[in-house]
Amino acid sequence: VNRQRVILLYLPLCHSYGIGLMMLEFVAGASMVLLKAWNVEEAMKAIEKYKVTEMDGVPAMWTMMLNFPDADKYDLSSLKYPSCGGAPMPLEVLKGWKEKYGTTINEGWGMTELGAFGATTPFGETPKLGSVGKCMQKACTIKIFDDNDQEVSQGERGEIVFKGPVVMKGCLLYTS
Repeated sequence: VNRQRVILLYLPLCHSYGIGLMMLEFVAGASMVLLKAWNVEEAMKAIEKYKVTEMDGVPAMWTMMLNFPDADKYDLSSLKYPSCGGAPMPLEVLKGWKEKYGTTINEGWGMTELGAFGATTPFGETPKLGSVGKCMQKACTIKIFDDNDQEVSQGERGEIVFKGPVVMKGCLLYTS
């Protein structure tokens, strides 16, 4: 975290993903470039004009940018930390982005009930394609359980259980 960061923010500020990012950037002291709404070309213009270093988005946004016919008109080389959340990112988009722009989109996982942010790859580490990373809140834990409420081994399918002081009171967090 440093004050040289420039964040492009266009996610809805009425949702935990958008407002969480905005509040994080206020605390961190980063510069923010706000767009009223998502528009592929306006985002690319803003990245070039303001030398945006970080941008969060959902898979559809990254896919639109990757497939935008006039993408080569814009210099996106300042974008060093692209991040994705909200839904699983298709591997072909991750691979295509890395091939075209030379950076890896960092996937994350979270939900409103735990303050939006749950897991991601820490800055400085190379994201593993198709992974949402590690638990990013030090006082919390993430485990995977089977249908019998038994913790599963690494690589097995199950339900994500997030435990910690940031979880909304009275909320059971079981997602598949």
